[in-house]
Amino acid sequence: MRSLLRPLAPLAASAFLIWGAGLPVQAEQRPGSEPRPEIQVEWEAHQFFREGRSLHRAGRLERAVDLYRRGLEADPGRLEIRPYLGLALDALGRSREALDHYEAYLVLEPEDHRVRLNRVAALIHLGRELEALEALGGLALAVSSLPEFHNLRGVALLHTEQPGRAAEEFRLALAMRPGWTEASLNLASALMAMGHPVEALEVLDRVVRTTPGDPRGWNNLGILLAGQGDLPAAREAFRRAIGSGELWQARLNSAVLESRDEAGGAQLVQAADLVDRHPDLAEARLLYATLLHRAGRLSEARRELEELLERAPGHLLGQEALGLVLMASGEEGALPLLEAVALARPDSARSQHNLAVALRASGDLPGALEAARSASSLDPSRPEIWYNLAVLLDLSTRPHEALKAFETWLELSPEDPQADLVREYVEELREHLRGGPTPLP
Repeated sequence: MRSLLRPLAPLAASAFLIWGAGLPVQAEQRPGSEPRPEIQVEWEAHQFFREGRSLHRAGRLERAVDLYRRGLEADPGRLEIRPYLGLALDALGRSREALDHYEAYLVLEPEDHRVRLNRVAALIHLGRELEALEALGGLALAVSSLPEFHNLRGVALLHTEQPGRAAEEFRLALAMRPGWTEASLNLASALMAMGHPVEALEVLDRVVRTTPGDPRGWNNLGILLAGQGDLPAAREAFRRAIGSGELWQARLNSAVLESRDEAGGAQLVQAADLVDRHPDLAEARLLYATLLHRAGRLSEARRELEELLERAPGHLLGQEALGLVLMASGEEGALPLLEAVALARPDSARSQHNLAVALRASGDLPGALEAARSASSLDPSRPEIWYNLAVLLDLSTRPHEALKAFETWLELSPEDPQADLVREYVEELREHLRGGPTPLP
């Protein structure tokens, strides 16, 4: 690689500010009339279940989980408890355990489509979006008239980096249920991912006007305003979010915004506290590991990501983050992880780009170039992708293509600190293509 050019760099998935998504988006369970208990065991289970549901509705999820479990212990055959236990566990971030209860219930009640939708939500929480989309495909004929179906499909598409298709699903959900907060928040997420912040701002303005007591709308509005550079308004939005209810994203985002000029200690403390409070919350552990990575504490980041994947084995962002940490520390094992993520997400420019970096590090220049070309075609707006493609083309002795890629990078990043050096190198390449000497390494 030429000394004037910086080395290839991977793209991380996590940002500092965490969006308060419209998940959990489970369909509420609506059982019929409960059977009258006939014996003492059934009566005890019935009482535990009723009390658990009351606490569940009041938001006291840990107590509700305890009572649901006691109901099942009293009467293991009390099947209707399992979907509610799954809902509470999923809301607490314990989605793998929730999935077990949904599946145990569906073995005996396979036509309960609302529980099948709740199972899809748990799959999404576990980072298993492709399985979620497959499951939704099997449900389409039965439940496509439900707004929850389109909202869930939109979330899965958004997580697989298909924001345009996701936005269509969220709009369908809102047409079926106008003003639905969850679908509105998710639509704003899709619009942001599509690069339409003005439209996203309009959606979030409607959310905070119609449901001012929902902290997610204020939190997401704060993220959007921070991205636009309006930090006073962003701080006020986070303050309103914290005052409106308990939302860990809002507290973390507020602390992050206030400490952006520091070395990262405040963010790390907040993220570590969040992991301690919610050990099964994959987003929290992923964020903490990402901050450790950025702070250069690679062995700690690796431990957190290995713990995340032990709790949620199919979590693709966790696999990708672990691959990046291993690559940064020069350890083996990065390439298989990043290959698996790229295979699972063939339409993800970031995943293809990171695969290119890993393949280059392994010495597979042709493979790296193929992945880099794929990344640039999937997302031609990312300057990092064009820069790395240009370097790989140059190393592959393709000066005409390298020149075009460098020129594209300069158009996208004219003020980058490396821009002047790249301009000098571009002139050398042009001279070489006119018949002059080959640029020196």
